[in-house]
Amino acid sequence: MPYINKPSGRFGYSPEIAMASRGVSPNWAEEWIWYEPSTMAHDDMFQRLEETTPLLVGGTLTQQWRLLPADAVHITAAATARAQARLDGWARTRNYDGVLSLATYANSAVPRFAAEAARGIELRDATWAKLYEILTAVQAGERPMPRTWAALEQELPPLIWPDAAAA
Repeated sequence: MPYINKPSGRFGYSPEIAMASRGVSPNWAEEWIWYEPSTMAHDDMFQRLEETTPLLVGGTLTQQWRLLPADAVHITAAATARAQARLDGWARTRNYDGVLSLATYANSAVPRFAAEAARGIELRDATWAKLYEILTAVQAGERPMPRTWAALEQELPPLIWPDAAAA
């Protein structure tokens, strides 16, 4: 649970460690305040939170945050994780464990499974090719990064099953 040490103003998540490293004061109960952890709504792909010193507001200690832009490494990692989750979620709509599992049906003797696998492999490859094209262009300064995951996702291929695509 988050805490703040009143005399020092230090805050963190493990007062037991802080107290053990400095020795337990006879007034420890008056020196420490524990508070409920909180967070701040933000787009975790493009923004990051940095915890700042908690404030005592109306007798209640309140966790405080500073919203900062995410760096390129974080944005790239978040974009790739979301793209993978998007592919896996789509595969799960047909009861596959994920897109990797779906791809293993490429040589299935069951025509439906083979067709779904072929489509999954096609969309997996197209998704990664497009995402890396976008990220490379952004890193080269050739284009801006889309400002939201929804905007980035709009540039990725639509995930449509073969029977739905034929309809």
